[in-house]
Amino acid sequence: EDVPPTAPYRTGETVHVQFIAACLRLAGAFILDAPAVKKQILSFMSPIANVIGNGLEKCFQVTSVGPHPHLQATIRVRLDCNDAEVHRALKQYERSLQRLLSGVNRLVRPRFLFTDVHFEIAPTGYEPIDLKFSVDTSSALQLFMGNTLYSDRRVFLRELIQNAVDACNMRQFFEPDYSPAISIDFNPDISEIKVRDNGIGMSKQWIEKYFLNIGLSFYQSDEILRINRNADIQLSFISRFGIGFLSCFLVAEKVVVKTRKSGYTGLFVTITNIEDYFDVRFLQEDMPVGTEVTVVLKENSRRYSRSLEYLGYLKTNVRFLPIAVTITDENGETMTLGQEPMD
Repeated sequence: EDVPPTAPYRTGETVHVQFIAACLRLAGAFILDAPAVKKQILSFMSPIANVIGNGLEKCFQVTSVGPHPHLQATIRVRLDCNDAEVHRALKQYERSLQRLLSGVNRLVRPRFLFTDVHFEIAPTGYEPIDLKFSVDTSSALQLFMGNTLYSDRRVFLRELIQNAVDACNMRQFFEPDYSPAISIDFNPDISEIKVRDNGIGMSKQWIEKYFLNIGLSFYQSDEILRINRNADIQLSFISRFGIGFLSCFLVAEKVVVKTRKSGYTGLFVTITNIEDYFDVRFLQEDMPVGTEVTVVLKENSRRYSRSLEYLGYLKTNVRFLPIAVTITDENGETMTLGQEPMD
């Protein structure tokens, strides 16, 4: 932005200085083995992984950069990679390049012919997990045309509890002797809120198909309709639009999800930006079947929660749930809400 758009040249012609600067900036960003770019890629990796340091170039190799043969206005970067952690960092850097390209196109005239960047990474010796949110357009239109958007920032608690109730109901269908359990824990300074359930849990395939598709709820899907065709089966699922989880980001700077479905390896998912790829790892420790969502609150939301408004909101919204919810406040005091009879 500090570069003047044009400048006179010695022949009397006008040079598009800003456009040339943008070309150089973009060209440098696509040299993935340049020291500045390597430093940025390393910044997307966990502190433990940073021990590879100067050996980063041994973990991946760029095989080609050019126009995508099938996607219009897209730059395709093809890479070989032999490290899952580096793979995740490269996908994060892809988003950084995308933001750079979009920003340049907003500022510079003439615009570049390309508007998107896509990394195609060929993995060696690991199974990549490239997860990010996508949007189901029809449900999104219903959402924005009506009055469904959230006006109360505390609503994320209700949405997470609804998800937990649905997960417990689903597990109860498959395991009649199962005893459902849901808990909410506030840490001492109310910087984190954890919602746990021992419901059905999520596998990688389930996350990819439903959790990531905003507007597509499993409990409104053809799969659940097939189960519900049997008149003897009594299932009651709350979730409708499949967007409730996003309400966490009204108050959260980060959300961490631990989940395990019976028969599958547990997953550890960290989400810091709903537009970026998630940090997804397989859980190393044993975890019971179910899901734990940790909402790390923004600083202004922490101040808000000290007024105990969250607890008041929970007492109003949880009292009639069919499953009891155990709540532990910031002082370690426990209460149980839910299962109250309605008049």
